[in-house]
Amino acid sequence: MLGNSRERKGYDQDKSWVVTGGWRKKTRAPGPIRFRTTFRNCILDTLKRRGWKEVEDDSECDLNWMDRDWIRERFDKVHLEPYQKVNHFRNHYELTRKDTMVKNLKRYKRQLEKDGKMEEAAQFNFFPLTFVLPGEYLLYVEAFKKIGGTWIMKPVGKSQGKGIFLVDKLSQTVQWKSDYRLNNQEQQAESYVAQQYIDSPLLIGGRKFDIRLYVLVKSYNPLVVYMYRFFFSQKRHTFHPRHGTHRQPAAYYYYYYSTQTYYY
Repeated sequence: MLGNSRERKGYDQDKSWVVTGGWRKKTRAPGPIRFRTTFRNCILDTLKRRGWKEVEDDSECDLNWMDRDWIRERFDKVHLEPYQKVNHFRNHYELTRKDTMVKNLKRYKRQLEKDGKMEEAAQFNFFPLTFVLPGEYLLYVEAFKKIGGTWIMKPVGKSQGKGIFLVDKLSQTVQWKSDYRLNNQEQQAESYVAQQYIDSPLLIGGRKFDIRLYVLVKSYNPLVVYMYRFFFSQKRHTFHPRHGTHRQPAAYYYYYYSTQTYYY
């Protein structure tokens, strides 16, 4: 009986289901790797070039390589077998959105401090002082009055430098808050992160840069991560110290998304 509390292992007649601990567990059928994807670009070409087979049913595929819309609408509604893989982890926006990422970093640092792991917690000082607005507006104002300097404002859900601007006076933030309230009455306004601007960043050849590399997370508990040895770096034009005004184009201070790309 499947409901027996004693652990039982075996296969039924079609050899595609394994019985473990009272549950029928589907195993992968033989043959080429089967995949589903919503992309019709180099991703599809690469998967097919490997001799893998494209299928239409979620339950039939070994690999789901899907876009964010599918992840948001379908990921939590489908049952995946242990052998089936997806190109996103659940709640991925907890790390890919600026506001949720900084909240998680702060939360983890506080937990380390609470557990008395002060040396490990100190390693989380690698990112600038950051606040999520409007929720942490009062904390931001308090820090601004104490520290001053230049701050960079970034919308939480945009990329490629869109919507970014700089402030060096508190009155400029007050004006932003007024605009935020006005926009919020007409439509859903987007939250921002206010981050202390780094005036003397690390440069390569006098240019700002970023490094992008791939990692494969096999397990979260325990944490098992594989890092790809090669990466690519994007560089922008020669960096100059900031001399500008409120809402100066972010590309001048930050970097262009479609800048020079170098592979290593």
